[in-house]
Amino acid sequence: MSLRGKCVVISEKIHDVLNRYEIKGLQLVPTVIRGKNDEDIDNYWITNIYKKLSVFHEKETKYRRISKLTGEWMGIEKIVLDREKLAAVPLIDRLVFVSKEFVSFILYHKSVVDIIMSANPEGIVFTPVEEWSDEM
Repeated sequence: MSLRGKCVVISEKIHDVLNRYEIKGLQLVPTVIRGKNDEDIDNYWITNIYKKLSVFHEKETKYRRISKLTGEWMGIEKIVLDREKLAAVPLIDRLVFVSKEFVSFILYHKSVVDIIMSANPEGIVFTPVEEWSDEM
């Protein structure tokens, strides 16, 4: 499953369910949100996803080119995960990570999605990688 953006702002209730587990590659950083009237709103966290893995299938993923500067895949239209690359990484090390091919793409294991969704969050949508398209 994926959610765009390397750092995502989460509420206290999502923090509380995630914080019960030790999830490698995920850091929860307290933050303050500035409101419309310049008021400070606390009880929010930013997720810092610092684990990066290369897991896209090079031949089956559809993309236009690879950036010479960053090595990131550009113009991605369809993502196919390389099951062999995934299997080579222990599950504990791939519960949450950023794709090296497309660094603004975070992948969450279904077990982590289930943990987050157990808090009944509002406004969060996870998309299975197989269903993702560039039109989303």
